[in-house]
Amino acid sequence: MTAQRNNHNKSQSAAARGATAFTLIELLVVLALTAIVFTIVFKPLVDGFNLVSRAGTQIEAQTDARNILRQISGYTANAEYLYDNSTTRINLWFTDSTGAPYYISEPFAMMEYVNPARQGDENPSNQIIDPTTGQPIYPAGGPLSGFALPLSPGRSLGRIFIGLSDNSAQPDTHTLNPGDPTDVRQDGMPLKPYANRYSDPSLVNTSQDNRYTLYHAEVQAYIRDPDNANNYIPNLSLFHTVDALGNRDTKTGQLILHDPNFFYDNSLAGDSTSKGALKWAVPGWRDLNGDGKVEIWENWRAVSTSLMERRKVDMVALDRDDNNQIIYGALNRPTVRPLAQFAPSFVENDPGVPASLGAAGNEAPDAAAGAYTAQYDHWANNPLSLPYKVFVYRAPNSTTDPTTLNPETYFIANGNGKIVAGVGPPGSTPPDPNSPASIDVGPRPDPVTGVWNNPYPKFAFTVDPERGVINFAFPEGVLMHDASNNAVPQRYNPGTIDAALDGTYGRRYLDLHTFALALNPPAAISPVGEFNFVQGTLPTISIVPGSETVYGPDQRPGPHYGWRTEYSRVSANTGTVGPNQYKILYADAANAAADPQPNDPRVRIGYVEFDSTPDGAVSNINDNPINGVYKPHGLPTLKASGGVNVAADPVEVSYSFQMNRPNDVVKIDYYTRDLFNITLQTRYYDQASGTPQSVDLAERIHLRNLQH
Repeated sequence: MTAQRNNHNKSQSAAARGATAFTLIELLVVLALTAIVFTIVFKPLVDGFNLVSRAGTQIEAQTDARNILRQISGYTANAEYLYDNSTTRINLWFTDSTGAPYYISEPFAMMEYVNPARQGDENPSNQIIDPTTGQPIYPAGGPLSGFALPLSPGRSLGRIFIGLSDNSAQPDTHTLNPGDPTDVRQDGMPLKPYANRYSDPSLVNTSQDNRYTLYHAEVQAYIRDPDNANNYIPNLSLFHTVDALGNRDTKTGQLILHDPNFFYDNSLAGDSTSKGALKWAVPGWRDLNGDGKVEIWENWRAVSTSLMERRKVDMVALDRDDNNQIIYGALNRPTVRPLAQFAPSFVENDPGVPASLGAAGNEAPDAAAGAYTAQYDHWANNPLSLPYKVFVYRAPNSTTDPTTLNPETYFIANGNGKIVAGVGPPGSTPPDPNSPASIDVGPRPDPVTGVWNNPYPKFAFTVDPERGVINFAFPEGVLMHDASNNAVPQRYNPGTIDAALDGTYGRRYLDLHTFALALNPPAAISPVGEFNFVQGTLPTISIVPGSETVYGPDQRPGPHYGWRTEYSRVSANTGTVGPNQYKILYADAANAAADPQPNDPRVRIGYVEFDSTPDGAVSNINDNPINGVYKPHGLPTLKASGGVNVAADPVEVSYSFQMNRPNDVVKIDYYTRDLFNITLQTRYYDQASGTPQSVDLAERIHLRNLQH
């Protein structure tokens, strides 16, 4: 009985215990409820943390973008010179869809400037010289202070550029492994290609991450020779040189300032006799590849400072699809967009301003200006990427504004050496000077036939893009030269000029349209005769007023009679020409085209008249005792001293000519480095979420010192 009661009690206790335990379903329900509670409680906290993190990244991007623009403005505000970055490019390295490396040579991802010279730069010795006085400023070894005046370019080169965070390059003279088809490395190529672990989660590990950032560096283009401190040499720690024989990296060679792959240049630093020696290391250099030698890329790493937070930034963007996959186009390569762009500002339809509006003192108040200037100078000068375009509009008469006509007639040049004629309504597309079909109307014959076969008038001007000047005036030496291209004046025989007094026009004169072959080189051509107009049309050439220089045999009595001397000009309208004087027509007379005798030289450009008073029977043997001849008005044919029957010096005329007209209108489209556009997108990736936070800023900077 007792045993049964005990068993019954045990059964009741076990049942009681079983009634207090959780079932599996109950446990699962509790876990689910707990997860829901945790989600409700912690998700807002996590989201809030992510929002705070992204907001902090956005603020950091905004702050850095403003600070970077401020720094760039500061760097360029005092710059003495800014290079044309349409021609000075920088390499950006990527990989294609197969993983093969390649680079693009980007024109606007780098800006290079030259700082003004500082006191002492103008004299590399220990003596510091004031350039305004030529006297020492401080004793030898004294302190340097301030810019050297007058302001001039110094030896300090500044670069702001996009580059990989890790620019470690391949070993120098790398040899491809023929047994490894994936070995596509080459000299000057970064070891780690571009990769962004935030936008490409497929990366195996974060060690592959190598994004682009924005760097700044200021270096010396010339340094003291480490082997001789008294000499200055090109900075072979960072640059290469080449001499006239093609030898590279000599201390006496020409500095190669612009190398688009400079940041990844794995060449050994230094001259050819001490390549890679430690003496060529810049301050801060580290042996990053452990070879014990100094490479150029290591030196550039040491002198370059990232303007951005490397852990977060990426300064390039690749085109992607909706699934964030890179879009590969031609040659299996993606479209790349640098997020920092430094480009000259575009100025359109800028009217050229005549450098001179008249020349009343030279009897040509309505003369065409010899030069026109643009509002800004320092133009980009790349006919393919950033061409300037100079338009010279022309009317069929001398009174009409050519820009009011429809159709317009004009000439256009874009810096490739050709001048092309165009006709069309206002706003129509002008001809492309780069097209092989475009006919060059410049003053050059056909290179094959040597014949002028152009239906348009011969026309020429030159452009100085650095000064923003369109020049229409040319020295006659461009055609008047000898076989060695040495410029010569047009020479004339004094006896022939003197004999013209007895000719048709009763004047002692010469005509610049022609010259005597015996006195001039066979290769010489008179510009006045070459570009002379056809009767009944407007003239296409004139002499620049006041540009002429006339030498002839001295007409004054004495021992210098017949020897070369400079003549002076008198008025072509009212002046009376006396001994050692001349008058000249800079352009054809107003009625020359309709003159009944169009060949009358007295109304044509290039007419030069001398003293035309008859000599009569006057002869003073005492003034020319050797040759016994003296002409009080005529040009000497013999010299008074130097020997018997020594011929007098010839008449020589030098001048400049131009082919534009007074009512021509000049308009210019160009990119100017005086105004520089900087567009900056600071793309920072939030460390917590990996999402990019972008800030876009743009600024136009006026570079004030480029005018000096």
